[in-house]
Amino acid sequence: MLGLGQTGSRAEIPWRDIGPGWALVTDTDAQAATDGSKAEVWVYLVDPDGGKYEIYRTKTTDQIRLMAWSGDTRRAIVFSSGASLQHYSQLDLASGRLAAIPLSAAKYSIVGYTRPAGTSLLVSRLTHARTELSRYTLTGHLERQLATIVGSYGGMSYSPNGQTIVAGTQKGIELVNNASGKVTRLPSADGCAGVWWNATTLLTAGCSSNRLDLVPVDGAHLRTLVVASPGTHAFLSGAWHLRSATYVQESGPAAGAYQLFRLVRSGLKPVLADDGAYRPEVIAASTTRLMVAQVAGGGFVTGLAVLDPATGMLRAILTPTLTETGVSSWVPYYVPVGQN
Repeated sequence: MLGLGQTGSRAEIPWRDIGPGWALVTDTDAQAATDGSKAEVWVYLVDPDGGKYEIYRTKTTDQIRLMAWSGDTRRAIVFSSGASLQHYSQLDLASGRLAAIPLSAAKYSIVGYTRPAGTSLLVSRLTHARTELSRYTLTGHLERQLATIVGSYGGMSYSPNGQTIVAGTQKGIELVNNASGKVTRLPSADGCAGVWWNATTLLTAGCSSNRLDLVPVDGAHLRTLVVASPGTHAFLSGAWHLRSATYVQESGPAAGAYQLFRLVRSGLKPVLADDGAYRPEVIAASTTRLMVAQVAGGGFVTGLAVLDPATGMLRAILTPTLTETGVSSWVPYYVPVGQN
């Protein structure tokens, strides 16, 4: 892999090494001006050591956002929005070529690729406060209508084997079978979002009780991982299990509310905090390190860094100036957050 801050080409990508701790990111040199001038945008593949490989580069007035990364690591979904047009494309990471996906962005939302390899697309459509879930081919043709859920919180994601979709709904956490569309509701509070902790358990966050729970998908009793400190104005938003320990993200609207903790027997031990200039947001995890977005200025300027949680030391990968947008979107390599 490349060293910290080094830039390589697509030809130098070590495809077999891609795994936990890698991420795709977009980096923008400046915000598109109100007069319609173009901004330069890069798509980078970033390794856990902080090296980056240039995948794609363009000048555009559109806002470009990464939406998903296929399990075979070779493709990504890109959403582009301009003054009058929104559309989806698929980016071939090996060639740098974009190909349009013929699905109306005004009607449909691409949730992501199916798992494990990404041979199809999971697509949602909002109709009268209900969300219809369907599978589509990569060329935009309907494969199967799966299910209709009531509301949606915090997105949806596939199990590692691709057999089950987890969705946070107004009725709680629901599981959708990718083959039959059968919906199963798990014991959880409404308003929760779930991500996969491992192949058989979900990590739920965003609940009204402000805690992180581990919820078995077979319906067995949940186990609380951690509860927020009494009186806190922030909420527990995520957790990542590394070789050394489990790390917990706390997020909130107030300055200084974004913090990262190590989970210890007595509770939460601070590792990294919002310093008033940048707030840290974990975006990817390897077995030993965390990749952290450093967000400032109301979320408009974003840097990227590698964090050694054992020492609390941050090493910059991308550092934008005050005239730059910086890293505006990212997608980590898919792995259950409890299995790094």
